[in-house]
Amino acid sequence: MGTLFGGQDLLFILVLKVGFAASLAALLVRFRSFRSMLFTEVRDSDQKVMLMLFLAPPLAIGVVLRLVGYRFFDLTFEGSFLMGLIGGRVVGLLGGSLISLPAFGNHEWLSSPTAALVGLIAGMVRELLPEKEDVWHFGPFLFLSIPQWIWRLVRYAKGNWVMLPLFACAALSVGELVLASVVPHNWLFDFHPQNWGYALLVVLSSVMCVAMAIKIWNNTRIEMNLEQNQQLLLKARMDALTSQINPHFLFNTLNLDIEVIRFGRDKLQIFKEIDEDALEAFVPSMLLQPMVENSIKHGLGPRLEGGEIHIRTRRVDGRLLIEIEDNGMGISTERLAEVYGGGIGISNVHERLRLLYGDQFKMDIRSREGQGTQIHIEIPELATAEPFAGLLE
Repeated sequence: MGTLFGGQDLLFILVLKVGFAASLAALLVRFRSFRSMLFTEVRDSDQKVMLMLFLAPPLAIGVVLRLVGYRFFDLTFEGSFLMGLIGGRVVGLLGGSLISLPAFGNHEWLSSPTAALVGLIAGMVRELLPEKEDVWHFGPFLFLSIPQWIWRLVRYAKGNWVMLPLFACAALSVGELVLASVVPHNWLFDFHPQNWGYALLVVLSSVMCVAMAIKIWNNTRIEMNLEQNQQLLLKARMDALTSQINPHFLFNTLNLDIEVIRFGRDKLQIFKEIDEDALEAFVPSMLLQPMVENSIKHGLGPRLEGGEIHIRTRRVDGRLLIEIEDNGMGISTERLAEVYGGGIGISNVHERLRLLYGDQFKMDIRSREGQGTQIHIEIPELATAEPFAGLLE
């Protein structure tokens, strides 16, 4: 709790402190449940408690490590401010109290009241913001916008609420420095800088700790939003393709029955060779129907004597293999080269597989005129339909 001798020592410890804050923020955001609570704007009581349980213990451990000599682990001020700014007044007040318990037990009598007050004020700052989205704009380089903010304030009398958390954090850090300088040294931990230059470094490091954590979390938040938007876009494109193919096959389903009647059930035979392991596999909707319809209409339709269609599925090395083979008329070489670009059935299936699996799928069509056609499809095996909820069956 004494004064640190030498500016180089102080600078080194402050750099380590900012690094620890960034590392802890990056570690916590890897947990899905933490992300869920962190990015929820309106939280119930249970979610607030869980948010505190995620943040308070590692921050309290940091205080313990400071007590045994590792000063840069102490993020009492920064953690209290973060919990209030992210979670609100109650989370900031209770969280700050919990973080500082080890210090209070070490007879640092002002540690808990100060941390609780910092968390409470940060929570009040959050409530003052008209748009809670402004919290996520608190980044490590926000201070560079201060001159622009002053210019707009003076010339247009128009402020920027984004600056409020920055100024509040800096002001509270200065206040804590002043308080620590007028009370007994063992009542409140601080670096006790020797001059105003070192004091500025301490304040800047506190602001950077908070800003780095929010920046890391906001980057993850943006990535999650982009992923969600991509999923929505994918679903919209899939819906468009499905709406394109549904009328086509509603009409052709009637034709299937007609074809069966025309051929006779003995002449139009469909054989299924399905491995039991493949029965529970998730596949895109309307995958097999277009293939079978094409085999009947274009392969077997011109043949009065009918024919056979074989459907095979199996699992091999984590992939699902699907084959549809007929002994129909086959496809000419010229038409085979354009099979993915014309018509609705095959081209639609190919496009949907591309949207769902990217370059992780294969679709190969082999055909010989007068002998038949084989369609071979390989897609990744999914243990759950969650990644493409609503797009698989």
